[in-house]
Amino acid sequence: MDKEYDLLFDGVNTLLDVSEKNEEDLKKLLIDIKKTSAYLEHAASDIHKKLKTEVKNSTNDISTSVAQDILARLNDANKMATEAAEKYKKAVAFSVTKVYGLFFVFSLVATTFIWLVFVKDIPTISEIQLLEKKRVNLLEDIKNLKSYGYVNTCGDKICIKIQKDECGWSIESENKNNKQPYCLVVSRS
Repeated sequence: MDKEYDLLFDGVNTLLDVSEKNEEDLKKLLIDIKKTSAYLEHAASDIHKKLKTEVKNSTNDISTSVAQDILARLNDANKMATEAAEKYKKAVAFSVTKVYGLFFVFSLVATTFIWLVFVKDIPTISEIQLLEKKRVNLLEDIKNLKSYGYVNTCGDKICIKIQKDECGWSIESENKNNKQPYCLVVSRS
């Protein structure tokens, strides 16, 4: 089961690494696109200036049409480059969000599993203190029993050593018609 968690964790880390690399690549691509866009704008500006000069120098309608066509194409290329950069940026952001979501779900499942398997059954401090009080009371009861005589265990019962020649006494119980026999306990002293 640990191998599965290790593989899952390695997979999540690999996805994070790939996502971060994709994000870095996208940032580089965005910088390149911005540079290209700036270059295109500069080139468009230069071309526009040159064409304007030509148009001024020439009365030919064809040169004006060509200049407008080139500017339109450059503007379209710039617009398409900007749209592509935005799509890549959104794709990377979504990818990173998915990876973080998977990591969150994995962490939640792992935490729940650890709590259920290991932490849930750990006794609280108050439970430990209660058990300690019971232990002390039981030790006190054992000490009191031992003061009456030789106490031992006989299987799962407590046995006390008695003097057989001192058996046969009768003490009335709460029900006066029922007499119980008793024996004298051998004293430790």
